[in-house]
Amino acid sequence: MPHEVLNRIDEGILAVTTQRLAFVGTSKSVVIPLPKILNIDPRKDGIVVFREGRENADIFLMGNTPEVYFHIEWVQHHISIDADASKETTG
Repeated sequence: MPHEVLNRIDEGILAVTTQRLAFVGTSKSVVIPLPKILNIDPRKDGIVVFREGRENADIFLMGNTPEVYFHIEWVQHHISIDADASKETTG
């Protein structure tokens, strides 16, 4: 049975805005536009982010997974509601 091992690449801050998910580390940064996120898989010790155009997922390890996962889902939900409302008023 294959066994995967995660290697820590960097430490930093994971920020969620109304437009993107951004990890800012000391040696590496990752920016993921929210519309490009296909799925987020919450784990006990972090989140796995699958995004459009990438075969491999981004894995972010953290201690406060439920709060971060909830916040990302909340922002994505409200952005889609705002986009739908905007389409209704302009369409």
